[in-house]
Amino acid sequence: MCCPPSTPGAATSEDWVHLVIVACLGLLLAARLRSALRGQRRGFVAVAVIAVVLALANLVEALLPGLFTPWMRVEMALIAVLMVVLAVAARRDLRSWTR
Repeated sequence: MCCPPSTPGAATSEDWVHLVIVACLGLLLAARLRSALRGQRRGFVAVAVIAVVLALANLVEALLPGLFTPWMRVEMALIAVLMVVLAVAARRDLRSWTR
């Protein structure tokens, strides 16, 4: 743990590792989202895949007992919900390409 026990709710080292990973995937998602908005099929596929990976990773991490602080678990659950919505939207747009 990076924080002394006298600071409840403060970010742990696991929280910071999670932050860095999510930030990197967020940058990758933004880059792929730009190509999807330009109408590139590969962009839609990439957005859907990244969104599913982020949703699953956040959901699993949120359910692991004792690893993250409660506020991080809430944040992970919200990100998972947003990524599911994004994956469904990307899949719907991807289906319109095949018609």
